[in-house]
Amino acid sequence: MRMLRNLAVAAIGGLATTTALADLPVGQGFTYQGNLVLNDQAVNQACDFEFRLFDDAVAGNQIGATLTLNNEDVIDGTFTTLLDFGAQFNSKARFLEIAVRCPAGVGAFTTLNPRQELTATPYALGLALPLRAVTDANVGGAFEIVNNDFGWAGVFRNNNPANTDAALNVTSMGGPAGAFFNDGGGQAVNARGIGSADVVFAQSPAGRSVYGLVTSPAALAPATAVRGENLSLEPGTMGVWGSVEGSGHGVRGTTLSGRGVFGEGTGDFGYGVYGSAKGRSGIGVYGIHQDTAGTDPGVDGVTQSAEQNAVGVRGRANGVDSQGVRTFGVLGQSTSAVGVGVRGESQTGVEGEGTQTGVYGTATNISGYGVRGEATYGVYGLGDDGGAGVTGVAGNSATIGVHAIGADNRLGAPALRADAGNNGVGIYALAGRAIEGEGSEFGVRGVTWDQNGVGGTFTNYADGLALRVTGRAEVNGTMAVDVLEIMGGADLAERFLFSEAAQPGMVVAIDPDSPGRMEVSRQAYNTRVAGVISGANELDAGVVLGDEPGHDRNLPVALSGRVWVQVDTRAAGVAPGDFLTTSDLPGYAMPVTDRERAEGAIIGKAMTELAQGQDGMVLVLVNLQ
Repeated sequence: MRMLRNLAVAAIGGLATTTALADLPVGQGFTYQGNLVLNDQAVNQACDFEFRLFDDAVAGNQIGATLTLNNEDVIDGTFTTLLDFGAQFNSKARFLEIAVRCPAGVGAFTTLNPRQELTATPYALGLALPLRAVTDANVGGAFEIVNNDFGWAGVFRNNNPANTDAALNVTSMGGPAGAFFNDGGGQAVNARGIGSADVVFAQSPAGRSVYGLVTSPAALAPATAVRGENLSLEPGTMGVWGSVEGSGHGVRGTTLSGRGVFGEGTGDFGYGVYGSAKGRSGIGVYGIHQDTAGTDPGVDGVTQSAEQNAVGVRGRANGVDSQGVRTFGVLGQSTSAVGVGVRGESQTGVEGEGTQTGVYGTATNISGYGVRGEATYGVYGLGDDGGAGVTGVAGNSATIGVHAIGADNRLGAPALRADAGNNGVGIYALAGRAIEGEGSEFGVRGVTWDQNGVGGTFTNYADGLALRVTGRAEVNGTMAVDVLEIMGGADLAERFLFSEAAQPGMVVAIDPDSPGRMEVSRQAYNTRVAGVISGANELDAGVVLGDEPGHDRNLPVALSGRVWVQVDTRAAGVAPGDFLTTSDLPGYAMPVTDRERAEGAIIGKAMTELAQGQDGMVLVLVNLQ
C-alpha cells in the first residue's frame, strides 16, 4: 500500500449554494470541494473518503454520524462532494475531519491533519441562532415570516424532551402578547400537543386568561366565542374544564338573552354540562336566579329527544358517606318558607335513579318538605335489581320518612299508592328492630284519629292476596275477619307449662301435683290424657292459643286437628280408623284393645298405619273422648 504524505485539503464555501429544482425545499446538505496532493503531486485516481464533524479543532465531541464515500474520482487533485450531517449547524463552530484511502479499496484510511473549520458565507451570518430582531418602528413587526403558498409559514420546535422551556416565547409590555389572524375563514390558532401536558396555557394576574369574542351580531350558529371539543372515548376527559381555588367561578357564563353556558352532548355517552365537586362543600353545577320578579330557572335542563333515558339534567354522586358528609348529584335548597329546592313538572315531575339514592330530600324544619311532588304522580319511584324506588328515612321520633296527605276528595283518592307489576312489590318497608312498643321502628305504620277512619287498607280486586305477612303478625286489640283460613299448620294447640322435659310427638297428661301444668303420660288408658305435643315430622300447629306470661317459651299441645304421635305397637299394629289411647311407655300412644278401659282415655283416630312390632309415628286426628 502506498503511504500518503504532505496532504493538504482546502474548504471552499462551508455553506455553498446549490441550484434547487423548482418548488422543492432546500435540504440540509452542503457542497464541499477539496484539493488532494501526494508528494507535491496532484492525485489523479479514485479514492475512498470518511468525513466526521467535531465541535473542536483538536479534541471535542463528534457531531452526527460518519459519512463514508467510496470510489470518488479525484481529478488533478480536486474532488467535489455533497455532505449532509443533518441539523447540526446552530451558530456553533464546526470542524471537519477527513480520512482518505488511495487508491480506492486498497489499504487502510489515513486521517488528514489538521481538521478543517467550516466557515459561513457572509449573508448566512445574519441568520445565526438564536435569532434576535429589534425594531423601534410604531407599525409592522420586528420579525415577519410570510408563506404565499401551501404549508407552514413558520415552525418552532423544541426537540429536547428534557427541556421545559417554550418553543416560542412571545412577550408584550402593553398590547396582546400574540395576535393571530386568519382572513381566509380558517383557524387562527391550531395548537397540538402529545402527552398529558397542557396544549395551551394562558395566565393572567388580573384580566382574562382566555377571552373569546364573536364580533358579528349576525353570526350564524355554530359561531362560538370559546369552544371545547373532546373526541376521546375515555371517561373523565373534558372538552372545557374550569377550576377555581377561591370563591370565584371555574366556568361562568353570562348572557342578556341567550344561554350563559350551553352544553350539548351529541355522543352516546356524552354530557352537555358535567359538574364535579371534589371538596367537602363544593358544588358540581350551581345555578342561581337572583331576580325576585322573574320566573327563569337557575339551571334549566331540556331534552327534546324521544329516545328512552334521554335526560335534560342528570346528577350523580359517586362519593361515599365519610365522617357524616354526604355527596349529592343534584342538591336543591330553599331557605324561603314557600320556596322549593327542586321542582319537577311533567307527567313525571322528578325521576331519580341511583345505586344508593336516586332522589334525596332533606327538610330542616317541621313544616318543610324534603321531596314534594304535585302531578299525575306526585312522587313516582321505580326500583330495579333490588333497589328502592322511594326510600323515606326519619331521623327522629318527630319526623316522617314518607308523608302522604290525601286532600278532601269524595272519590277517596289515596294519599299513597303503590303499584307492582308481575312478581313486583308495591311498597317494601324495612324496620331496623322488632316492635317493642311506642317509639320503636316500623316498616309501615298507618295511623288515624278518626273513629271511623282506617289506619291502613289492603284490597285485591282480582281475588288474589291483598296482604301477605312473612313472620309474626301481632294485633293489640280485636281482629274481625269473615273467613280465617290457616295455610301452614294442621291443628289447634295451646301452650302449657311442663313439669318435665318433653318433645314434639309425645302424648301428655294433666299433672295432678301442679295445677295448670302438663307432664309426659306414663300409664295405659290414662284418663288424664290432654293431647299430643305439636311439631313432629315438621307439621306445625295451625292455631296456637295461650296468653300467659312467657307462653312463647312453653310447648304447644294439640287439642284438635292432625298431629304426628309416637305409637307403641308391641301388642298390635295400627290401621287407619283405629282408636288410639295412652301406653305405659312414656309419651307413647297405642291402639285401643279394651273399649271399656278406653272410655275417657281416647286420644283420637289413626290416619296412617304402622305394623305390629314396628317402631315409628302415626298421623292421628285428635278428638279427645
